[in-house]
Amino acid sequence: MAYTEYKGEYTSTKFRTNTIYSYRIYVPQVETDKPFALLVTHDGLNEGEAVAMAKLAETGEAPYCVIIGLGGEYMKPTRDGAYARGMRFNDYDIYAPEYVNFIIEDFIPYATEKYGLNISDNPDMHMISGGSSGGISAWNGVWFRNDYFRRVYMSSPTFSAMARGNMLPVQIRLFETKPVRAYIDWSENEPDDYFGSSYCAALEGKMALEFAGYDYQWEYHPGEGHCSRATDPEFAEKRMRFIWKDWETEPIKVLRLSKRADQIIFADEPWGETDSFVPNTMKATVPQGEYKIKDNAVVFCADGKEKIVADGFSSLTSVSVSSDLWRLYIADSLRRVIYVGSIQENGDVTDIKTLASLQTYTDFRYPGATDLCGDRYDRVYAATEMGIQCVRSYGLVELILPLPGNIVPLRVALKGDVLYADCGEKIFCRKIKLSEKDDHFVFEEPKFTGYY
Repeated sequence: MAYTEYKGEYTSTKFRTNTIYSYRIYVPQVETDKPFALLVTHDGLNEGEAVAMAKLAETGEAPYCVIIGLGGEYMKPTRDGAYARGMRFNDYDIYAPEYVNFIIEDFIPYATEKYGLNISDNPDMHMISGGSSGGISAWNGVWFRNDYFRRVYMSSPTFSAMARGNMLPVQIRLFETKPVRAYIDWSENEPDDYFGSSYCAALEGKMALEFAGYDYQWEYHPGEGHCSRATDPEFAEKRMRFIWKDWETEPIKVLRLSKRADQIIFADEPWGETDSFVPNTMKATVPQGEYKIKDNAVVFCADGKEKIVADGFSSLTSVSVSSDLWRLYIADSLRRVIYVGSIQENGDVTDIKTLASLQTYTDFRYPGATDLCGDRYDRVYAATEMGIQCVRSYGLVELILPLPGNIVPLRVALKGDVLYADCGEKIFCRKIKLSEKDDHFVFEEPKFTGYY
């Protein structure tokens, strides 16, 4: 099958201002009224994948596909005699949505208009691929913009500590599983550098996908090196057969949740929009009185009097009382933790300690929580930039529930078995599991029951 090729340079104006990208675009030369699928490749156009997609499209095993290869990103100096700066790290390795947002909202609209591309708007018809740093960037595509990309190939992905990429295998395990089909491969002779081992990073990524229940396949290449099969047409054909399997009849879906997630949420009852937020008005109340935030301090109110019971924080946002009424949970939006203190008979709060360490991306506005609430089994729900982080009674974050479109929740509340998230312009809710067989909170005297 023949392609029409377009190539050039594009200067970003919206997300990556004044960054210059080289590009090559392949458009299939076929007569069809149907929109094409889309494949975006890193470090330029992957010709091995282009060959594979053309072959599989002819047999119907994959759709006819527009292929966009982006690469060569750099910034020109602002003065004579100075040097240009490469931007590969800034685009690929940072665990954040900015680069994929550039692809979706900046470059693709430009290319679509300039070259009259007819690309499907179905996310199941969109794939992204890359190797090494391009591998983590490809995962960022399906992770942050799952509304657009659902299929991904990662060759020796750099899930390492260049820019918090080492947190991705952890957060793949923690987040609610997303509709993604992935292929991941790595080799025996991977680089071992100061920011981590590429071999271990890829293995961790593979094991995280398995833990979280993703639809994926993997392959290990003994005796080979970093990204050894990334551009090989024969191997590309093999992986594309899996990635595009049943593309005409079966949408990409979540096969299963992780065991932990399955204890908290229903896979078939996701977030839905609602008209009103239902705050829990009793969340900071004990028999003795009520806790409030005033002038960046925790204040206890009883019998018409107020007293400061906790201060010294950076930006207090919320307090919540445990289900058995002796622990006070405290959120500070500028601290990446949730605090906990002991409630005394006179309302004082003592023994303030760190309860939980919250998860974050590479970049964030507020590392902490903006609101808290709890359930009757003492699980704490924290509204953060990542979504609702669910914290076990003794402090581990066990599940993260992102909101549709990665909208940031500002407030969180629980009424019965319905969890609410107020995001300002939109309010979401979903049913959660509150079984009496919940094993996260033990009411009797704690005792050692073994390691995790």
